[in-house]
Amino acid sequence: TLAQVDEFKEQIASMVSVEQRGANYYYDWAKEPTAKTKKAIRRWVANEQLLCMLDNNYFESRYCFVCDEKGEIFQFKNRMGQSVIDNVTAEAEEAHRANELLILKARQQGMTTKIAMNFVQAILFVPHTQAVMGSVIDAKSELITRIIETCIGRVPFWLKPQRTTDKRNMIEFLNGSVMSIQSGNQATGIAQGWTPTRVHISEIGDIPNPKKSIEEGLLHATHSTHKLSLV
Repeated sequence: TLAQVDEFKEQIASMVSVEQRGANYYYDWAKEPTAKTKKAIRRWVANEQLLCMLDNNYFESRYCFVCDEKGEIFQFKNRMGQSVIDNVTAEAEEAHRANELLILKARQQGMTTKIAMNFVQAILFVPHTQAVMGSVIDAKSELITRIIETCIGRVPFWLKPQRTTDKRNMIEFLNGSVMSIQSGNQATGIAQGWTPTRVHISEIGDIPNPKKSIEEGLLHATHSTHKLSLV
């Protein structure tokens, strides 16, 4: 349950000391626990990692945090439209086919945030996931980066793989998964040189050169297999 997860997070926080050196954090036991306690912790962590890998909603409802329009951080909870995305995606997974969606919607429905949470779950728990997210211009793509970093930064250290790079607009982990944040006004086509399995591009109607960015770049880089999520 959510209460049990919160209790475990508090327990680990009380047992671990954290030291920050530059952009890096180093964790160690504040007091060495017994072998029995260590075994119980390892079992709990392994169980949580498995549940988060198998169930996106489990991960979102317990470990995802987002920033609202007031600049306040809160725990993610599905809106009605976001639940519809879950249902459509589940149908595609059960049918073992690509999840390719063109969403025509009103503004501020939280679709980019929802897809971002879905992609975060994939890059953290599904090894060798290649994800691409972007918007029409760099400034709006930076907002997507902020959503992603807000979520990843609040996932407990014991749950996620080690991060391997801090390159601008590139998020990469030791499990082989990587996410690239791109934009519709970049010099090359979106996802050019990649073979992504997760792609989300927002505001495609405003992209200045869709033939180059979408048709020649993105669509040639994606393959309609059961692993593809193109939204």
